[in-house]
Amino acid sequence: MQRLVQVQRTAAVRALQDLTRLKRTTDPATDLAWSLVLESMVFQAESEVRWLDHVESSVARYQPTSRGTLGQPDDEDAYGSEPTGRRSGEAVR
Repeated sequence: MQRLVQVQRTAAVRALQDLTRLKRTTDPATDLAWSLVLESMVFQAESEVRWLDHVESSVARYQPTSRGTLGQPDDEDAYGSEPTGRRSGEAVR
């Protein structure tokens, strides 16, 4: 998974660099709409890079645990085996 995140991060940084270069050649005084679109795309690329940084750090910290070791009951234990969510033995009213 780390390799996938690195590949995507590289692509996002490259896109951010391209957009930044393009933004430098655009004059907001003469083409405000295009300038705003470019800024939106820059913000999106920056956001993606930040999110990928978060994913990378989360994956690095991740330590899988087996089901049930966190003290949380399985769905059947929490709701009973009935699809209504009633616990076994509860009367239907």
